[in-house]
Amino acid sequence: MKNKLKRLLALFLMMAFVLLSGCQQTNEDNMDESVSADTEDNSIDVGSEDTDVIAEIESIDKSVEYAYSDKIFDRSATEGRFACYYFRSNYIRPKPIGNSSTGDAALLIAPDGTTMLIDFNMAPATAHVVSYLQRLGINKLDYVMASHTDMDHCGGYNALLEYIEVEHIYISDSPSYKTTNHKAGRFVAKAVEKGASYTILKAGMEIDFGGVNMKVLWPTPDMEWPASPTAVEVNDASLVVKFTYGKSSFLFSGDINSAQEIELAEMYGDELQADVLKMNHHGSKTSNSQKWLKTVNPKLTCGMAGAVSSSEVLERYMYMDIPFTLSVLDGATVVSTDGDGVYDVQVEKEREDTYFGVLPTTDGYFQIK
Repeated sequence: MKNKLKRLLALFLMMAFVLLSGCQQTNEDNMDESVSADTEDNSIDVGSEDTDVIAEIESIDKSVEYAYSDKIFDRSATEGRFACYYFRSNYIRPKPIGNSSTGDAALLIAPDGTTMLIDFNMAPATAHVVSYLQRLGINKLDYVMASHTDMDHCGGYNALLEYIEVEHIYISDSPSYKTTNHKAGRFVAKAVEKGASYTILKAGMEIDFGGVNMKVLWPTPDMEWPASPTAVEVNDASLVVKFTYGKSSFLFSGDINSAQEIELAEMYGDELQADVLKMNHHGSKTSNSQKWLKTVNPKLTCGMAGAVSSSEVLERYMYMDIPFTLSVLDGATVVSTDGDGVYDVQVEKEREDTYFGVLPTTDGYFQIK
């Protein structure tokens, strides 16, 4: 009987702890203050109370460095150029959550040194992203862009905002950013609380990013946002943004699916062409359609994934003779250019599994013209 009472008491205390933990929220004047707990997201955050977490993560990152990690973090190699860092996504996660994570996080540095982080992965992988930034000497970001509201793109906001100062954020007009009932909304609220301003991006907008033209292609200003979007609708609402520097161009399009790719290809045609393409949806077979690839016609694609999402997609790249890097195969990738349509590419490690081909590298370096 006593043991039964003890078990009931323990269960009661556990339920009370869960309920109390779920009642915390962040409110801002421009947010919906009528909501309380986030009931739709169970991902783990690296919060502000974990003051030593970045030092610990940096130690882990250095302990699993690849052959050319030092070259990735050598800023002198890209100084005065337009550079994009596609960060490694295959981070080991603490037990018992699993053994790997997949998410996007890409750093853009304009020729004048202006910085922009496009997505920042899921928690706790964002701690690794912060470590990467700090090893590159970056403790302040001029801009952070969230491509869409999925947690593997903007879930780890606590670690990012705790350790990196953010001046301005770019988001879409998704309703999820406007309520603290969603983690995406809490990201915006916390950023504003810490002094950041924000801009809602819509197709047709053009912005100067440190001498690089940034053009928004999607979503359109008249887009109707569903109140309770499906996973496909969330992905298809990803920001599609093209960066052009002289004769060089980079395209980022989040997790849009094949149907949305085809719609955009028909809408924009040759305007979509970009030399360097961020692989859609981590290389998933739900994206990366043949029509999309033919329209964009990239010289190189770069993907961030903790595993090979689809052999079919990578084989399609090979069949279409499009070189690609993927973080699970090549580690982080840095692509830089002087704006002449020529790209210097540095990967973090040599490809061990050659099933998907080999890159023409020398010490992890190759050039695309």
